[in-house]
Amino acid sequence: MSDQFSYATTSDNISSAMASNLGLAAAHTEAARQHAAAADAHATAAEMHFEALVPDEDFDPDAQYDAMTASADAAIQTDTAAEATELAGSPITIVRDAQREANEASRQTEDGEDPRDAHAAAAKHHATAATRHAEAAGAAAPASQEAEEARAEAESAMVRAVDAVAAR
Repeated sequence: MSDQFSYATTSDNISSAMASNLGLAAAHTEAARQHAAAADAHATAAEMHFEALVPDEDFDPDAQYDAMTASADAAIQTDTAAEATELAGSPITIVRDAQREANEASRQTEDGEDPRDAHAAAAKHHATAATRHAEAAGAAAPASQEAEEARAEAESAMVRAVDAVAAR
């Protein structure tokens, strides 16, 4: 009887571990996607501020408003990505760096300063976080198509982030 109990417990433990790995992979996949989206949002905001920051005679209030809106959207996406990292239970310190840069970009935008450098830095931090989450998802579920797609999204976000940094 104890052999049956031991077998059932072992089987339950294996099933539980597999489910746990799949849950962990899903959490990291979602976090990778959220950080890739945040990297894209910050890269877009940097580009929009570049277009809005023109000589006074060419000032376009609509472009300025769109750039400010892009900064606000990037800040919201930063918060969403940070929450996803927290839900994944991952102590990725680069996320705090991304949040710091996002906050600096928001402050600079509100103060009428040039936030492009801060947006570019936040984009790069988010892209790095996306890469780390995608790697963790792949490690937890090596055959996962979703983890592979998250890795591709992270790579794309890194390209956009590098472009945003180069444009500064």
